[in-house]
Amino acid sequence: LQEDQNTSDKSDDLVRVLRELTVVQRNIANLQVELQGRKDDKNIAHLTHVSEMEKKCESLARITAILKDVIQNK
Repeated sequence: LQEDQNTSDKSDDLVRVLRELTVVQRNIANLQVELQGRKDDKNIAHLTHVSEMEKKCESLARITAILKDVIQNK
């Protein structure tokens, strides 16, 4: 019975992590849209280090996708 409880706890944890990763992915997508808008707005484009932020977003998106794949394949 204890073993079943541990397995259940672990799967609950994985489900929670997957949900959180999905939220992170949504936030990254929103940020990418916002960055694109800033890049397109010539008045503020120079104030935002857009290319640097875009690289970070892409990196985060890649890492998040990999994490989800790893967790789902466990």
